[in-house]
Amino acid sequence: MTDGWSGYCPRGHQLPDETSPCPSCAVEDDQARIDGQGSAAVVPPQYENQPQAAVNYSHDDSAAAPVSQAQFGHTQVPYQQQWSPERTGPYPVPSGGGSKLPIIIGVGALVAVVLVALAAFGLRGSSSDSGDSPRASGGSPSAAAGTSSRAASPSTTVAMRGSPRQFVNVALWPFDSPQAADQWVQQAGDSDAWRFDAGQTALRFVNEYLGFTEVNQIVGVDERGDHAWVKVGQSVGNSTHTAANIHLQRVGSAVVAPWVVVGTEDDSLTLDSPAYGSTVAGQTISAGGKITGVDECIGVRVLQQGRTLGEARCVMAGGSSSPWSNPVTISGTQPGPVTVVAWTGGHYARVENFAITGLHAN
Repeated sequence: MTDGWSGYCPRGHQLPDETSPCPSCAVEDDQARIDGQGSAAVVPPQYENQPQAAVNYSHDDSAAAPVSQAQFGHTQVPYQQQWSPERTGPYPVPSGGGSKLPIIIGVGALVAVVLVALAAFGLRGSSSDSGDSPRASGGSPSAAAGTSSRAASPSTTVAMRGSPRQFVNVALWPFDSPQAADQWVQQAGDSDAWRFDAGQTALRFVNEYLGFTEVNQIVGVDERGDHAWVKVGQSVGNSTHTAANIHLQRVGSAVVAPWVVVGTEDDSLTLDSPAYGSTVAGQTISAGGKITGVDECIGVRVLQQGRTLGEARCVMAGGSSSPWSNPVTISGTQPGPVTVVAWTGGHYARVENFAITGLHAN
């Protein structure tokens, strides 16, 4: 027994028992003819990338013939299916429909842009000054005169020469011997890379070791093999005045060796006494040399390993290559290099010219 209904027609009408064709379909067809709208066949909705092939919605429930390649001008359409009321949901769409592709591409592009931006920010951040290096402008120590060589990291094997460099000068700063330089190279980090730059090493020596902060510019760098001469100075009006020409030498056995200050090449102010490389004897150093200038006042200071061993107040001098002298009483000397510095100034800056020499203490 049934409830009086035998099922559904292809258009979804419920059929009474033993009734064919569907009465509801007949009514719709008659109305369509009256209204001049032609056949009442239902056209299923079309979706992106789906060829508009006709689907058979006649009373015959047999499957439609496959679509040929010639009909659409491209490869066989991999989907052909009749819709029936028993199927739930809208007209079926092939899985992986093309309408989702632009969304996937758009999301992927957005993710790529974000990742690139984050990487650039990290490199930029990761690329900023460390505070251990002099700044290049604004009256601070300048790095414009050269670039630093890459420093070795603690995990890097440093290439060494077959034989050490010949070194007969006095190592004043930042190393006091070739052995100290070799030991430092084995554990040097990026924050110490300035020691591989002659200009930066000279300027730091002036500012940090001598304390002459008003001398804050690198005027010129002349490198010749393992030796370099760095002119340092300051701005005077619209020009730059050179205060000293510092002599440096590469020190140690590393193939890429750091620089060390060994003295100055003197001009208008010379420091001839005591003789370069001589040994400190007693508690008094008799400093002297020659000066070219007017109303100069020459002061002298003696340093060792960052400590001041003695200082003499300035003495008046002047003329053209005129001799000057200023003895200094010292104390607390230890074995190792000793730096003697003489300077003059007072016209436009506290320090306008200076000269240094290196001694040994036993």
